[in-house]
Amino acid sequence: MKTIRSTCGFCRSTVYIKEDSLHQLTRCPSCKRNFNPSGTTDTSALIIISNNRDESGPYTLNQLKGMWKSGNITIDYKYREQESTTFKPLSMLIPQLDLESSDALMTDMVKQQKKGNSESTTIRLLLAIILLVLCFVFFGDGCAAAL
Repeated sequence: MKTIRSTCGFCRSTVYIKEDSLHQLTRCPSCKRNFNPSGTTDTSALIIISNNRDESGPYTLNQLKGMWKSGNITIDYKYREQESTTFKPLSMLIPQLDLESSDALMTDMVKQQKKGNSESTTIRLLLAIILLVLCFVFFGDGCAAAL
């Protein structure tokens, strides 16, 4: 089996890997991060992902599309461009990854918002009833005159 020289996308250390591992995540012995040895040389398109425990990459957008469609990355992941240090929610990339999932996500977000609105309305109504009961308990008929 042939050994191939690659460069870690994080620390730029030279890493030697077996040819059959070229399209799999590889752990850099220097910085201990996972990276994709078959990444493109177009650094403007490279994206690092994180599942809040480990970082991996760099990946191209096309590679992320495949990972998204296969279920290897999910909505709870975060991403950053290789030059950046700030992670953003992967949900910001979904329109570029998969339009069907983007529509489904937006529908779910609207449903959650409506559910949240109805829950807050219910809580407000219960608080108003409790206040009225307390008013009558403590002030009796004087409470009704004030209303």
